[in-house]
Amino acid sequence: VMMQIFLNSSKSLFMKTDDDTFVAWSRLLPLVSHLSGPHTYMGVPSPLPQPIRDPQHKWYEPYWTYPGDRYPEGMDGGPGYILGRALIQKIMDSGIGKSHFLWNEDRSVAVWVNEVRKQGTRVDVAVIPGSINKSVAWPSWKDWHTYPHMLHHQLDEETISCLALADQITVESADISACFSEEADHRFQVLGSPA
Repeated sequence: VMMQIFLNSSKSLFMKTDDDTFVAWSRLLPLVSHLSGPHTYMGVPSPLPQPIRDPQHKWYEPYWTYPGDRYPEGMDGGPGYILGRALIQKIMDSGIGKSHFLWNEDRSVAVWVNEVRKQGTRVDVAVIPGSINKSVAWPSWKDWHTYPHMLHHQLDEETISCLALADQITVESADISACFSEEADHRFQVLGSPA
């Protein structure tokens, strides 16, 4: 549905991300401007190569929706992915989105992109530096300069707000160590930012 709404717009890129993901816009936009095009498939690669067949698991994928033993390579939906207009148009026009509808949204997109690629459509894949969860190198960053992610998934709203302030002021020496405090009620101010 969202892809159809997108195609009714004049936009050239579609981005999906979860609401617990921090997006470092000051870093992401130049990368997207440089690497994106109508056949773009960008994001943080997914580590989920095999379908989970346990019906009790949150990432369960039944055989009847996806009979394969391995998913095609694709981007993780939590941190987000970006698709170019021509790629979405091909997915929608070919009916692949309807005929290959999986229970896991990001795996669906990986299957769709793989299917249009097999039909001869060019796909320009680009990796966006990011994390699919907060446990990766958590919390080793002291300043904005050392923070490596453009997309960082599974963060709480206080951490996202703090990092967004650092991203907004774009001072490389800004102290972001407080952004990763475990104090739920703590109000953050990035050092070097206006009071």
